[in-house]
Parts: sequence; structure tokens; C-alpha cells
Amino acid sequence: MLICKISEKGSPATGVDPQSITLFSPRSPALKVYAENTAKAKRETICKEEALPSPYKAAAASALAFLCGSLFPLLPAIFIAQNTLKVAIVVVVASIALALFGGIGAHLGGSPVKVSATRVLVGGWIAMGITYGLLKPFDKDDDK
Repeated sequence: MLICKISEKGSPATGVDPQSITLFSPRSPALKVYAENTAKAKRETICKEEALPSPYKAAAASALAFLCGSLFPLLPAIFIAQNTLKVAIVVVVASIALALFGGIGAHLGGSPVKVSATRVLVGGWIAMGITYGLLKPFDKDDDK
């Protein structure tokens, strides 16, 4: 990517130094990144079109993340024979992992940890409930 810098001196028409211009101070990490990118775009002009990220790398990263995330609840379930207990263990371990990963992601992203961990936990519970409800009719273990 080729970037052309605009002069750091103020514009002759305005006499304003671009470094002295400050944007609002947002609390959300997404808004912070947006504000930083907007400020950077005001200081720089892109001379050549940016290359798009590889969709194959994005798909591989997503698949790896799902694989690693699924190992936490599935590994303890392997060692339990009773189905009712197995479902309970998967729910408990998955809930702990969801809250933990939601909190870590919030901490790394600069968001409130408790709110983000709760949001990820509740979203995970909803996804688990929907998945269980949709797949329960296909369960052959209960048929006798």
C-alpha cells in the first residue's frame, strides 16, 4: 500500500495545524478505532487502492477459532457415559468458557468486562438452547 503524506504544516487557507485537531473521546473501542482511522485519513491521502484481505485466510482463522472453542466443553463430555450428566457437564463447562472468553475479549478490547462477559454468556445460552431444540427430534438414543 502506497501512502502519500500531506504536509504536517497547517493549510495556508486555514492556518490550522492538523495535529491540534482532536476528535471526541468515545468510550466504545469500535468508536475509538473509527475516530483514530478518521483522524488518520484526514492526515493521509491514499494514492493506490488497498489490497483486500484474503478470504481463505479469514475462513481458516474462523475455522481454527471454532475448533479450539469447541474443545473446552467436548473434552470433559468424552469421559462421561450417562447422557443427562453429559449434557449438564457440557452446559456448565461451555458457560464457564463463554464467560471467560467474553471477559478476556472485553479486557483486550477495552470494553467493560462484566457487561461483555454477560452478553457473550447469554448469547451462548440462547445458541445452545436453539441448537438443542432443533437437534433433539433427531436424537436416536432416547428411542427404545
